[in-house]
Amino acid sequence: MTKTTKPKTTKPALKKVTTLEQPNRLGHVVTKSGAHTLYLLETKVSDDYLPSFPEATVARIAAYDLSDPKKPARRGACDVKAAWWFVATTEAAYVLLARKVTEQSTVMDLAVLDLAEPHAPRLAKTLENVGAFGSDSKLPVLVVSGQRLVVSTRAEKNVRVFDLTKPLEPKPVGTVDLPDTPQAAFADDAGVLVTFLGNRQPTVELSWAGTAPATRELTGLGGSEKPARLGGTLFRATGDFNNSLGVFDAAGKKRSEKKLGPTSISVTVDGEHVVTFGDALSVWTPDVELVAKKNGVEGTHLTAAGGFICVPQRPDAKATDKRKAFAFDLWQLV
Repeated sequence: MTKTTKPKTTKPALKKVTTLEQPNRLGHVVTKSGAHTLYLLETKVSDDYLPSFPEATVARIAAYDLSDPKKPARRGACDVKAAWWFVATTEAAYVLLARKVTEQSTVMDLAVLDLAEPHAPRLAKTLENVGAFGSDSKLPVLVVSGQRLVVSTRAEKNVRVFDLTKPLEPKPVGTVDLPDTPQAAFADDAGVLVTFLGNRQPTVELSWAGTAPATRELTGLGGSEKPARLGGTLFRATGDFNNSLGVFDAAGKKRSEKKLGPTSISVTVDGEHVVTFGDALSVWTPDVELVAKKNGVEGTHLTAAGGFICVPQRPDAKATDKRKAFAFDLWQLV
């Protein structure tokens, strides 16, 4: 009898494909017509300085061609003074900008960048005063769900909603009052999940069956960490000292948890996997099976799309080369 051998299976691995040594704070990968473009927010000023000196803050959204991920080619860029945060779709980038009104008052404007030519972003429109500047070095709520943009500068107990039927002309359609000031948010086509500071206030889900938003509280899902959703399963960091990845059903009932270690973590999805970032950069299946893990990764934030994971490194104040002080790592699951 001939002995048959099972084919070898190759376990996926996380691979850092490049490091971009620029003053980068945030990045998004956008896939259009099979091509990948990485958009980076390049700025040297931290959130702590924006309220006092927005007029002096040089910033831009730069486009990188990822045809060769190991050697991203920097193409065009669009200056967006005092940019704080942004989100990108295939049609447009939506950028929050700080604008000083008086010595004591700073408001946030929303710049809309046209991405029709992926490598040459250009300013299409600016909407003034979409919220007060409420930064304490925390991230704003700026997410896209279907044809809606949801914005909160974390200065009030609400979010503002814009219709994106015309992506370059966001139309304000209303404000949704919330039980507390938003802390973080996640969005997909099903809706928006909003969390709040502390563990007592449940996560609120916003969804749209028609033009008016419907809200519901996920009573079992509290905490301030940013949640994520993949299919009918919700994921969130526990936020305590011994962090774990909490797994919840669609109603917010806890199913299980995976230990992650004593550091705060970020959770996101790339459409197929759950990606966590804390003591290690880890990739999980929707059933919370660990696919790949890389220890020793440091950074401040996490985005994932198009097969790429984007991680801005922690700024190094002691770096003699300031380009390396804000380096940006690009990873792939291969």
